[in-house]
Amino acid sequence: MKKLSGIHLVMMILCAGMIAATGSCLNAQTQPSQATENAPTPAKHTCMVRSTPMSAGDIALAHTDYAKAIDAYTSEISVAGTDASRAHNGLIRALLAANRISEAEAAAKTWAATSPKDAWSMASLGEVELRQGKIPEAFATLQSALATDSCNPQTRADLARIYKLTGMFATA
Repeated sequence: MKKLSGIHLVMMILCAGMIAATGSCLNAQTQPSQATENAPTPAKHTCMVRSTPMSAGDIALAHTDYAKAIDAYTSEISVAGTDASRAHNGLIRALLAANRISEAEAAAKTWAATSPKDAWSMASLGEVELRQGKIPEAFATLQSALATDSCNPQTRADLARIYKLTGMFATA
């Protein structure tokens, strides 16, 4: 068995990430000078960084006060109406953290039905499906969410969990 040098090992790790993100990768055995010349053009997109302060629900969830977080997110949703993507996502994550899976599923399905093009709604539904052990359904839902918004870190983390659960360690 051939022993890999440090640069080859780093390239293999980066390659696994590129496969997960783009579906293709450089040959991990190419030399560094060849890698630059033969590299595929990366997709050009800009990911937005959240610039608003944490809400009361976010703070309660961070402090593992799930009941308070659920109440705060429910209040935010009633005030903001349908334009409460972060509050819906927070509510579902708080319900999951409180182990109220059936309520999280109902909230995620309702939100996904009313906002089918919202990547966060699909990601939340995928997270619920993953938590329920519905791996194929979760994978399909999370792939749809990733196709809609490739910048969602929670979607990528959940997909990595699925890859790990299914033994696809190199892809994770």
